Amino acid sequence: AAGWDDFWTHPAPGRGPGSGDTAASAVTSALESLGPTFVKFGQALASRPDVVPPALASALASLQDDMVPFDTAEARAILRRELSAASS
Repeated sequence: AAGWDDFWTHPAPGRGPGSGDTAASAVTSALESLGPTFVKFGQALASRPDVVPPALASALASLQDDMVPFDTAEARAILRRELSAASS
């Protein structure tokens, strides 16, 4: 019987066995597409294999070193916009 740990190493729901996409890699991709805050959350979880299954922690580790660079000007604009909205 497959257990919780096995779930993360099997093909992601809706993807075929030959796709190579595991449930763990699908979660990692989803966090990356949701943006920097979710990436930080994934990075924190990657360092906690006592909290998440090892296969998921391993996949999330790619958020620590295989990230696409984030534009500095865009980051500054987001910070300015968010901080000015918070002070209003």
